[in-house]
Amino acid sequence: MFHVLAEVVVGVGTVGVAGGLARESGSGTPQIGSRLIGEYAMMQSWFVGSIRLAAVTLAALGVFTHTHAQCVDWLPGQPASIGSGEFRAAALFDPDGPGAAAPLLVVGGDFSLPASGGSSIDDLASWDGVSWQRVFPLFAQGFVRALKVFDFDGAGPNPPRLVIGGQFSFLIGSNNVCVWNGQTLVPLAQGVSGIVNAIETHDPDGDGPLPEELFIAGQFSSSGSVPIQSRVAKWNGTAWEDSGTMSASTANALASVDLNGDAPGGRFLVAGGSLAPQGTPSNVAILNGTEWLPAGTGLNGEVRSLALADLDAEGPAPVRLLACGAFNNSGPVTNLRGQAYFDGTRWQPIAPLNQQGFASTGRAVGVFDPDGPGPLPAQVFLAGSIRLPGDQLPHALVRLEAGAWIPVVSQPFGGEVFAMTSLQLPGSQNPIMLTLGNLMRTTTPAVTLRIGVWDGQSIASFGRGLSANVNALLSASIDGQNRVIASGGFAGIPGANINGVAAFDGEGWTALGGSFVSAPYVLGSHDPDGTGPAEPYIVAGGTFTEVPGGAAAPYVARWNGTAWEAMGAGLPSFPRGFASFDPDADGPALPLLLATGGVVSGGPGTPNALYAWNGSDWSATAVFTSSNGPALVEDVTTFDPDGPGPLPRQVVVVGFFNRVNNVLVSNCAAFDGNIWRPMSTGFESNPLSVFTWDRFGDGREVVLATGISTTAGGVPVRGVAMWNGTSWAPLGNGFGVSQSGYQNYPSAFAVFDPDDDGPAPNLLHAIGGFSEADGLPAAGIARWNGQTWEALGAGLTPATGTAIAVLAATDERPARLCVGGRFVGAGGRASAYFAQFGAVACCPADFNADGYVNSNDLFEFLGAFFSSHADADVNADGFINTSDFFDVLAGVFVGC
Repeated sequence: MFHVLAEVVVGVGTVGVAGGLARESGSGTPQIGSRLIGEYAMMQSWFVGSIRLAAVTLAALGVFTHTHAQCVDWLPGQPASIGSGEFRAAALFDPDGPGAAAPLLVVGGDFSLPASGGSSIDDLASWDGVSWQRVFPLFAQGFVRALKVFDFDGAGPNPPRLVIGGQFSFLIGSNNVCVWNGQTLVPLAQGVSGIVNAIETHDPDGDGPLPEELFIAGQFSSSGSVPIQSRVAKWNGTAWEDSGTMSASTANALASVDLNGDAPGGRFLVAGGSLAPQGTPSNVAILNGTEWLPAGTGLNGEVRSLALADLDAEGPAPVRLLACGAFNNSGPVTNLRGQAYFDGTRWQPIAPLNQQGFASTGRAVGVFDPDGPGPLPAQVFLAGSIRLPGDQLPHALVRLEAGAWIPVVSQPFGGEVFAMTSLQLPGSQNPIMLTLGNLMRTTTPAVTLRIGVWDGQSIASFGRGLSANVNALLSASIDGQNRVIASGGFAGIPGANINGVAAFDGEGWTALGGSFVSAPYVLGSHDPDGTGPAEPYIVAGGTFTEVPGGAAAPYVARWNGTAWEAMGAGLPSFPRGFASFDPDADGPALPLLLATGGVVSGGPGTPNALYAWNGSDWSATAVFTSSNGPALVEDVTTFDPDGPGPLPRQVVVVGFFNRVNNVLVSNCAAFDGNIWRPMSTGFESNPLSVFTWDRFGDGREVVLATGISTTAGGVPVRGVAMWNGTSWAPLGNGFGVSQSGYQNYPSAFAVFDPDDDGPAPNLLHAIGGFSEADGLPAAGIARWNGQTWEALGAGLTPATGTAIAVLAATDERPARLCVGGRFVGAGGRASAYFAQFGAVACCPADFNADGYVNSNDLFEFLGAFFSSHADADVNADGFINTSDFFDVLAGVFVGC
């Protein structure tokens, strides 16, 4: 085995990343070496098996450990989780044709997609590779069933348009079908009187002079005053007209097929549904000029879907017409069971199904060709209620392999797949097939495949990210393992049933107890016995009044390691911030957990408080008042102004108040363990958050306070002010102004070292709703380089960050900066509401990130690849598959 591996790498040598061969822009494949890659694609199974065994063995023995990359960037993320509704159609549409704009993925159905800022997009949406966008606020009380790109003027100057069909009202007297040009929706004449189920383009003479034609099918009977008895309408350039003579109750599907192969005159439009061409209820019909004819002896039940597939790959048989639905027979052929193909004369079963008990019914048939014109055969899929031979339990989605149907998803999946579409996503290098429907598994772990992505080997959810905004993030240790805890409005994270609070370990999410009725807004941690044996615990605050399970817990709760529990009688209002404070440093007193009083109602002089938890109950440690309204205690932190010096650690509170106990202050105050003091002349308007920063790494801390204030201690500041124990100072030149004219400011900070103990410095990072920092673009996140604020790559899309925390390093990976908010993209990639920034490999094949590509990278990658470790997704497309495998092989043997 090891001899075989040695033969693989002998003579490879070491290829410097900087001196490697360049890739084609955006192609992800080397410019040369395609023959070599093709040879590796033909490796015998014994060889791959040897590699697998060796790599897994070496990884298990700890021979290889991942070193940390010297490049720092945004890590790949995930689109938002799609948890509701159903999807019916998808199309790839380029609004400007050959222009500079990238193609969009457009999906239609009856759904509500999560969008940034907590909003939603209904029924029709476009995907640009980063986020879902609203196409048009059109379809109130309606839905979309079909999408198709069509060039209305053929060789004319206008680019193709997207035709949209379903059930909706667009304009008075124009219903159920319209056209989108990328900016506006345009009606197609008067539309039709009922639901549009399918749209198809058909070129009757192929490469001949006749133009391509547009057809729609559905449950309509007219367009304005024009009757459409066949339920299939043809666009004549100005209006819809009946396509031909046929009696029908509904048409569900259309396909344009060449039934004669390369012979002339064989191109026909085929319709499926509840159809009776020439008075024969055959349910599948072929348009011959202006008359619909039965396809063979037809099918004895409703046809729901049609597709085309070359069932014998490079064999002599032409492309076949596939059909599925609620039929069983076609004349003398009685074993169809809801699926069949047409051989030009009669219908045959695609593959055997269970002939006993309940019948199978097909809902959709789809075809995926993983390499286009390449040698790999097309893959055929069937969705519906499919009972395999010897199995009475229905399967929702199966695939044809070696003449038999095999399951794609397991039995517990409920719902249906309504359509399947092959395309290439914006920004992707490889084709995929989308399964569209409402398919999902509700048992743990929950999996949602309302839009499923098949990459040729496996299926995954299109949206595997969070479903809504993140309110807070906290670095914490759970059972000795480094985690980032998130709270927010998200629900049902794929892979776990989670609502409101979850723990992230760098690869996946796990539930932290049950679901909160109202998600916490703020998180903190507290060590109840200081240096004692007790572990720090997590504390959460928000508008909730009970913990998961129903026990009363007004506005505050703690995680005891197994469940959320109340903390005494709770607080009178929800806290905005937490901090731990040891009042006597190394003395006998135990640390206190401090919580701000949040919002209270009332007039001027209404008090608020800073509360302390002593282990059994909460008590007010200080009372805050304002002469201008009810006091607001926003945030709290502790800091040590002189590090190892003699000064005690202090508490700093910010908010809306001008008195703490009997001390006059101005929206901020400091406590040294004995008395409260003003912090210079304070702020003219209330700060919103505070953060402690060890600026020089020597223990001497400063406090950062943020808000819309323009002065602090009489000194001009812009969004953030810095307190050193005696005076305020600005930190940079601000974060721009909001649309309302107020100074933008960060909402949270974190200090992050991207390469742990490497040469990169610890830098202060700020997150917020700003779009600039120090006068330069910075979308929602920026870092302080010691002299000025600078952008963190492409930042957040949109610039709406709210929370930030560091996921501490482990032996397997370096530290990562985690951010949360209302964004849906980070670094120009999809990253719904949560994103990571950190060390990445400079070259995909430089797997151990040591600056060289050699056999060590190959062995480490194989160990990760065959154990399905997330790091093996070197092309960052969300899948671990042969594309990653050959990317690394190409880099090792050819160069990056």
